[in-house]
Amino acid sequence: MPRLAFERPTVLALMGYPGAGKSTLARWLADWIDKLQIVSRDVIRAAMFDPCFYTTAEEEAAFDATTSAIRTVIERGNSAVADGMCFFDVGPLEELRAITIDSGAIFIPIYCAISVETAIVRVEEDRRMARHSVAHRDAELVRTIAANFRALPADVITIEMENGTDTAGRELLACLKFRGT
Repeated sequence: MPRLAFERPTVLALMGYPGAGKSTLARWLADWIDKLQIVSRDVIRAAMFDPCFYTTAEEEAAFDATTSAIRTVIERGNSAVADGMCFFDVGPLEELRAITIDSGAIFIPIYCAISVETAIVRVEEDRRMARHSVAHRDAELVRTIAANFRALPADVITIEMENGTDTAGRELLACLKFRGT
């Protein structure tokens, strides 16, 4: 499969429950889209706060740093995949959309669809194997985010994550090529 090249800088905003596979999909996309950089709030927050207590203040500071990093990526003429955020509330998603558009880039929200049950299984397995940098990810967090997830924006691309990253990634690339981004 040939790599995808966007005509102009683009921000892919990955949305979904913890355990949906957003970070795994971000890494997959970085291998298949030219000039795509991963900008992860989880990574930025871990670098900013050691130890991290996952407070609202830490989350807001990390989000501000994430949006600043995305602006810089766009200014360099590259594209970004925004990772490490669920975007269950439309406020931060729309803030990122405005920043992206103000920077002259294309904004594409992508919902990584997965059942709550599968997300819980994945998160609990990650906890047992210590595979994720976010220490507070657990079944309760998945349930809380699922219960508070707001309506998806009208322009969202929904990708089914139950069948694995490779299948989801190929579906997403086909969608992006069809859109002509």
